[in-house]
Amino acid sequence: MSSKRKGHLKKRAKKHGSKKQPSMIITLRAPPNELAKVALRPRQQPDIPIGAKCFFFKLPLELRDKIYGHLLIVRGSIKFMKAWHTLFYRQRMEVHTSILAVNKKISQEAVRVMMSKNTFTYIPRELPPGEYEFSSFIKPEARYIRRENSRKIQFDKVSHLARRLEIWIDANRFDSPNMDLAAKAIQELNLPSNGINLDTFRITFPNSRADKSVLPLLWKWFSKGGEVVKALRTLRCNFIEIDFHGGRTSGRPCLKTRLDMRYSHAAGGAAPKDGLEERLGGDAETQRIREEVKKKVTEALDTLRWRVEGACLSPEKAMEMGLWEEKLGCCYDTPRGLGAL
Repeated sequence: MSSKRKGHLKKRAKKHGSKKQPSMIITLRAPPNELAKVALRPRQQPDIPIGAKCFFFKLPLELRDKIYGHLLIVRGSIKFMKAWHTLFYRQRMEVHTSILAVNKKISQEAVRVMMSKNTFTYIPRELPPGEYEFSSFIKPEARYIRRENSRKIQFDKVSHLARRLEIWIDANRFDSPNMDLAAKAIQELNLPSNGINLDTFRITFPNSRADKSVLPLLWKWFSKGGEVVKALRTLRCNFIEIDFHGGRTSGRPCLKTRLDMRYSHAAGGAAPKDGLEERLGGDAETQRIREEVKKKVTEALDTLRWRVEGACLSPEKAMEMGLWEEKLGCCYDTPRGLGAL
């Protein structure tokens, strides 16, 4: 283009006030087959450590545990049935277990937090196999279908990480079948394959809505030579707690009794022995105190049936005798987060 022509175009653009023409936008697009190659996840190499792949593990362990806790710690407890092998079919849990499927290392760390920080409750309310239905006597066409829960848990593989377990016996379940199921659940915790090493094991049952005619079954459950007391003597835990919940409207107090099992034969080897433990083990005064604690635990387990009977019949008198103490702020009739059973 000649210089005269360029000058003419500049004068014309200045005269009409036109702006510079927009340039053409060119978009470069890769072929679909190349895009598919980019979208593919690269093959993992086992020789490269996982810390080099995921920036999450560059965080301190304390922060990672807080993240796991935010996702996996529930309010209340996680309910089980069928002797700790199946999740209870009616419960509301805000637990995000998808993080367990990210990779093996995250799964190991997250499972440790989930098992050690949550409370796991066994409820002896088993369902028959298959499915069954209840017909409404008001509306014959209304059907309520309930299927057996299919969420199985391999509890024996992670039970060694659990620190707090509970058995909840509802007031309308003081019959022989359900009490036998609860006893078997305690006995299963003593299996060597479970590797149980608990901090607290709790047995909870309400005392407000129970039929007086079935209370002797509950007392018999805690007999000195019964299977429950035998299992409690050998259970590896630091504390055994038995709770009576009076209920919100019954006017009865909530009672609890706590047995210190740290120095008994049941907790032998439960706590790791460090240098301080070895030095205290040879101290005469320490041994005397521990023997007194062992004696109190033995007497409490031997008289557990009598203690439970006294709490059912006369809670106030049981507290005056020092056998039970009042538990404040926990008078609920069903496990929290479960609703009416």
